[in-house]
Amino acid sequence: MQEIKTLKDLLHNAAERFGDKTFLKYIKGGVVKEKSFKRLEEDAAAISSMVTYMSPSGPCHVSLIGMTTYEYIAVYFGIVGAQCAAVNLDAKLSIEDLCSLITRSDSKIVFLDNNYIKYANAILNRCPMVHCIINMQSDESGDNTRSLRMMMKNVSRLGGAAQLINADLKREPSAEDCATIIYTSGTTGVSKGVMLSHANLVDNVFCSEDKLDENDVKLTVLPINHAIALTADILNGLRFGYTICINDSVMRLEKNLKLFEPTTMIVVPMIAESLSRRVKAKNKRIGDMKKAAREVFGKNFNFIFTGGAPLTQELIDTYTEMGYEIRQGYGMTECSPKISTGVPGDPYQDSCGRLSLGCEARIVDGELQVKSPSVMMGYYKDEENTALAFTEDGWLKTGDLGSIAEADGHKFIYITGRLKNLIITDSGENVSPEELEEKISAEDVISEVVVYEKDNKIVAEIIQNPDVTGTDVTSEAESIIQGAIDRINEGLPLYKRIQTVKMREEDFEKTTSGKIKRAALK
Repeated sequence: MQEIKTLKDLLHNAAERFGDKTFLKYIKGGVVKEKSFKRLEEDAAAISSMVTYMSPSGPCHVSLIGMTTYEYIAVYFGIVGAQCAAVNLDAKLSIEDLCSLITRSDSKIVFLDNNYIKYANAILNRCPMVHCIINMQSDESGDNTRSLRMMMKNVSRLGGAAQLINADLKREPSAEDCATIIYTSGTTGVSKGVMLSHANLVDNVFCSEDKLDENDVKLTVLPINHAIALTADILNGLRFGYTICINDSVMRLEKNLKLFEPTTMIVVPMIAESLSRRVKAKNKRIGDMKKAAREVFGKNFNFIFTGGAPLTQELIDTYTEMGYEIRQGYGMTECSPKISTGVPGDPYQDSCGRLSLGCEARIVDGELQVKSPSVMMGYYKDEENTALAFTEDGWLKTGDLGSIAEADGHKFIYITGRLKNLIITDSGENVSPEELEEKISAEDVISEVVVYEKDNKIVAEIIQNPDVTGTDVTSEAESIIQGAIDRINEGLPLYKRIQTVKMREEDFEKTTSGKIKRAALK
């Protein structure tokens, strides 16, 4: 096997080893389509040439907005293969937030899923650096967009990817080049662009002891803009040679489990819990828990990974009764993301798995800190927050409270709490309280606000502006403030929306420096 230093190397190695074997399966027009390892490399090479042709002045940043599709994956490898950085954006964000991130990331080209082509005009109007928007699914170009399919046909007509660009324009990525920028919610109120190099991502692919091989079939469920879906599903598939089946909607998850009959998948605990309820409902009729589980998960399923939020012992016990192993991992985008991984057969089900190969971990004042070749290059154009993310001696601060246990020749990670204010929803999404507070504070009816999580709900505790609504908390004042929250919620993805508004009459308890004591509110 050739030395793998970049994602382009990883794809080429997989194409050489697995060739015409099916890499991706997905539903299109009600029919299951397939694409091989070899075909993905060919399409990625053509897209690399196109991206290079469109950025003659040198490598640039290219934004991707869409769901998990074959086109998205091919475009991603085309971007990084052209020595450019792929900016994987959350398609659920509002157009305002997307335009802000496109601008902040200095993206010059934007690839859009057909479902989001409605954003094209706004992007062109609000993002002055963007000079080209490409529709990943359309057969025809629009007024302000170009068709990826038409561009691919033109590449083929010209004699292939190698003929599209001059030799002096050809670019090869290096291990040190930034491959991906992923914006993640933080505690500063402004999302930060995590820069991951080819070396970071390649290391994270090979740092875990996953017991997978080319005979496995993996259903990819999590959004592709999340680092865990990119690394643990897509890139890992190139390492092991397994087939990836794309789940096109959480609403059709059970249907797709039956259709694709996977052996494994990665989900957040909320989805694992939902599936377990389906099994329990069937079990009431069947009277055989394992048989009921097969009806839901399919005959080939044997292992489920979770991440993004902690597993409960009750859920672990339920899956054991169903006949499946369930293990959780732990990580963060800043570490590409895997820090530890649950491994089938390990007896420590309550842990977050084995510490990844090559990763060092320590506990300082209760906080888990790590060092690894997977650790990010830094935050894009944000030296201040990059410095704050590390200790003086170069360890990444996870912001999580935890412990490390040694057993059977391995180190196991346990997470006991969080140092950060960051809210992690039960679906595994990260929500920055400060980001929401900034939006809410902009309303003139509100004087002060603190956002926090309670009973799995996002709560906004609010002090009204007496100059606008008066000092008394009346039903009229509550109605006005609820109206303001409703307007804010309309511009937010579902997982970020305020679910409870709590009116407060007395001042918030504050520190001597004037900062609100958040802990006093929970």
